[in-house]
Amino acid sequence: MPENQKRAVIYCRVSTQEQAQRDALAVQVEEAQNAVKSNEWVLVDQYIEMESGTTKHGRSEYMRLLDDIKDKNKFDIIVIKSLDRLNRSAKNWYLFVEELVNNDKLLYIYMDRAFYKTDDRLISGVKAILAEQYSRDLSSKINNAHEYRQKNGTTVLINNNTYGYVKNPDKSVSIHPEEAKMIRKIYRLAAQGCGSRTISKILYQDGIRNRNGNQLEESSIRRIIKNPLFKGVVVMNKRHFDFEKKKEIKNPESEWIYHQGLVPAIVEKELWEKANKMLKLSAAQVKGAGRQKKHRELYDFSGKLICGECGAPYYKTFRRQYANPEHVIVEWRCSSYLKHGRKKQEVAEGKNQSKEWGADEQKLRRGQITGCDNIHLKQEGLERMMRELSGQLFAWQDEENMIRRIIKILSEVLLTGETHLKKEEVGKNLMAVRNRKSRLLDLLLDNTISKRGYKSKQKELEQEEQRWTERLERMDVEEEKIRQTKERLVGIEQKLRADGCEKIQAGLLMQVMDHIRVFEDRLEIKLNPVALPGVASVHGWIMQKPGVLQKDYLQEYLIEVPTARYFSDTRIIKKKKKESIPDILRKEPFLTNKELAKRLDVTFSTLRRWLADYKKKGQIYFDKTGGKGQWRVRE
Repeated sequence: MPENQKRAVIYCRVSTQEQAQRDALAVQVEEAQNAVKSNEWVLVDQYIEMESGTTKHGRSEYMRLLDDIKDKNKFDIIVIKSLDRLNRSAKNWYLFVEELVNNDKLLYIYMDRAFYKTDDRLISGVKAILAEQYSRDLSSKINNAHEYRQKNGTTVLINNNTYGYVKNPDKSVSIHPEEAKMIRKIYRLAAQGCGSRTISKILYQDGIRNRNGNQLEESSIRRIIKNPLFKGVVVMNKRHFDFEKKKEIKNPESEWIYHQGLVPAIVEKELWEKANKMLKLSAAQVKGAGRQKKHRELYDFSGKLICGECGAPYYKTFRRQYANPEHVIVEWRCSSYLKHGRKKQEVAEGKNQSKEWGADEQKLRRGQITGCDNIHLKQEGLERMMRELSGQLFAWQDEENMIRRIIKILSEVLLTGETHLKKEEVGKNLMAVRNRKSRLLDLLLDNTISKRGYKSKQKELEQEEQRWTERLERMDVEEEKIRQTKERLVGIEQKLRADGCEKIQAGLLMQVMDHIRVFEDRLEIKLNPVALPGVASVHGWIMQKPGVLQKDYLQEYLIEVPTARYFSDTRIIKKKKKESIPDILRKEPFLTNKELAKRLDVTFSTLRRWLADYKKKGQIYFDKTGGKGQWRVRE
């Protein structure tokens, strides 16, 4: 190539109107190539956009051109048909021109047979604005045309992924026979109360696959059940294209357009409504079970922990361990403390030290006390206490026998729907009806029976066939449910044998526990005297009662447990940590607050409160002399 010969590239894109004409782009490419050839330039690259677009987003070739403009050695000239082929957005046009000028590139418009001049920038900007408005108006016209067709119900657009229907050459829609059978079966199963997972398994077992030969997904089954198309109702105007946002927007349901009868119905309206009703019911049960499972813990102390100092309930809280932020601690705290913090100093110093419950309750109610000084209880400590207490209080008569009894009870509850009629018998009856239908056709062909008699008998046999088919499907459903239940029972039994009955033991103890009253040095656990003997006998316990204080005059069982046995992070332990601060600072006066908090395993705010208390009493102070400074402890 001669040194003075220019290197050119072409950029081609069809307009929105030309997009329907598949040969328009090929013609444009040929025109651009001829323009390069006639000017004796060298064609080094081609940027061909296959789809129309009014912004740079979604136009991969345009974005590639913008990147290549920055390459000084690739080309000198960009050849286009007209300015609107590059941009109909004024903002994008000015950005493109800036790149063009900064990189010393030329823009040739072969329709005008002229190069673009930077002096024409203002005029071109106005043209870009007009072109953008033209695209906006065109988009509005297209949306209006779609809405008009939808309101009048002239045509139906069926997605290629929609099961059960076939698009005909004349734009009409007909039923796909094989897929329609699958859809009817889905609705019948759903109407019987089957969930999408069960339906998917039954279809797979019956050899029914999706179009890719795989098992039908649960989400696809739910979409089929919810789609009103299968009862013959077409829903239109659910979405529209927003030109300003350059994306499809979902219309509110009040603007949706419904058409009855544009497509043939695959299922009856009553069956469709029943299937959807059962689907909603199933979804509500699953969500409800999920919420219950979240809150239904084995060791749920909600409403059972009561503060022995002020009478307020304890609430569950979560916090991260200071020394190990990855470890989350579940902790129960007095609600008075959570609302108001610790008691005021003057109230705390003069409070009644009696350990009888309610000593401060009247003061609290009169407003003399705000907050509470009682201890916090960790969830893991409470759980360990319940496991050990259940083992001390009760012993199993026969653990193996207990496991068998539990599985037997669960089996009786969960396996109540097992069918007594054999599936083979139903299948034989169904086959017999189909054979009779076949013989009936032979009689008609032999002129042994009249057409009228044939139709009457045919209808009767079809109804009988439908009944046996539905019965067989119900048995499939029942078999699947039984299989799943048996799998669950096997899993439960394996879990019981692996873990023993400790969790059951502790869980049942939770049922007979009335409440726990919390004091700084002890917990008072009250057991329900009515429920206790009954639960013990039903579940095969022998009541040992070591350490149980039976107050006959109160008709209650009480267990006193020292808090130090299960809860290390109590007020007593914190008091000892606080008292150790002077000795630590005396030995290590250069410790920072952060290092000291980590040493004591307390929060930074707790340490600051303790240090402020010591400073106020004049026991410690921070000496800043000598630059770095150090702690001083007064003797």
